[in-house]
Parts: sequence; C-alpha cells; structure tokens
Amino acid sequence: ALSHHLITFRASVFLAMHLGFLGGWQRIVLAGIDMRSPKYFWEEQGGYTDYGLPSNDAVSSVHRTEEASLGLPISQAIEIFDHVLLQPAGIRLEVSSSYSLLSDFLPVHAFET
Repeated sequence: ALSHHLITFRASVFLAMHLGFLGGWQRIVLAGIDMRSPKYFWEEQGGYTDYGLPSNDAVSSVHRTEEASLGLPISQAIEIFDHVLLQPAGIRLEVSSSYSLLSDFLPVHAFET
C-alpha cells in the first residue's frame, strides 16, 4: 500500500506532498513552486556565493524539473498524484500563487489577511 512507502519523483516537493498525505493533512499548500523559471531559490541576488553552490547551467526557460526531455514533467506528476492519491483521500492540494505553473490546474490558496 502507498501508505507504507514514501514516494519521491524529480523534486523534493513530491516527497513533501506524500509526507502531507501520510501525516493526514486535509489541505496542502505548495509555496514557492513557480516552475516558470530555470532558477533555484539560491540563484537570486548572489545566492551562488552566499551558499557556495554551483550554477545549474540551465538552458531552458522553465525549471529543470519541468523539462520533458528529462522525463515526465513534475507538474504532470503532481497532477497525477493529486488525482490518484490526494483527492480520493479528501485532501485538497493548492498553490500559493497564481504565478505558479501549477495554478493552471490547482486552486490558488486564499490566505487570510
């Protein structure tokens, strides 16, 4: 059964969703997952030098986890995971920003003000 195994695929966000499922969360909000840029969070404003990390040498206009030439795009994997596992369990998957590529098929979370 899926409830006894951890599933990960192409990105840590996939593992985070599965941990939310196993933890019995009723709502999972994905924040900071835009996938419209090839950059990682550490690549902004001197992030390479701040964290001592190498460049990802991205040549695409989308995030590497979204590149179909490297396998199933993470957005498609997230959509499948949502339909096959989360929705049947009554778990609502949302995204924090309408800028996210995931907002094409996930609702945008309405934060309280």
